[in-house]
Amino acid sequence: MAPSASDKLILVRVKVERAKKHLIDLEKGIIPYRGKSIWIGIGEPNSQTGQPSGGRIRLPVIPFDSLAAAGDVIQNLRSALDHLAYQLFTVGSPGQVPNRRLCFPISDSAKRYEAEKALKVEGMREDAKKFIDSLKPYQGGNEPLWTLHEFNNIDKHKFLLSQGPVVLCEAAWMGTEAAYPYYILQSGDPNFAGIFGVETNDELDPTSEEAICKAAFSRVNAMLPTLSELCEYVEILLPKFLPNLE
Repeated sequence: MAPSASDKLILVRVKVERAKKHLIDLEKGIIPYRGKSIWIGIGEPNSQTGQPSGGRIRLPVIPFDSLAAAGDVIQNLRSALDHLAYQLFTVGSPGQVPNRRLCFPISDSAKRYEAEKALKVEGMREDAKKFIDSLKPYQGGNEPLWTLHEFNNIDKHKFLLSQGPVVLCEAAWMGTEAAYPYYILQSGDPNFAGIFGVETNDELDPTSEEAICKAAFSRVNAMLPTLSELCEYVEILLPKFLPNLE
């Protein structure tokens, strides 16, 4: 018996549920570090006083595991969209083999999206392609999708997602033999502006059609709220594709 649209969506939802599990584990692991910071000296020691030439700076302390878990959340959400693309292909081209470029298209500009999307959605039905187009999955058109895509690429290919430009990271596997028990992580841009953030008020109901198409996003730019919003966004978006999976 051929799988129903709901069955296909379940296979995609597995990745979202895994992302939510990583988010729960991340939150449990990071709570004890709320407000934890340490003063450290910067610059070479003064030859006479022994004090660091650059003075002292207070840096937040976070576990390495939290940064890895943040990447796991992002990776699973991005994978859910690519699994969705595959299911849309199986509906549009049953029994066929997709090209290696098949994925859920997200680009850094509208112009590049139009230039690159053909191969990425090849084999999908026209209704699926049109719905993807309506989401404007590119920078400046859909902030949640662009944020998800950009952070995923950064975490996979460049560096760990961090909570600021400079933080102190610790991990049990680093051992106690090191002269300094923390790793000074200098992250590139973009990075999260902290872990917890503040309360925000969304202007749009995230379950509404308007929110899905206009891509409301609170721009809190703190790790836990941002990851939570991305999980919610993808989870709400996926059922919108049920008609395209029938």
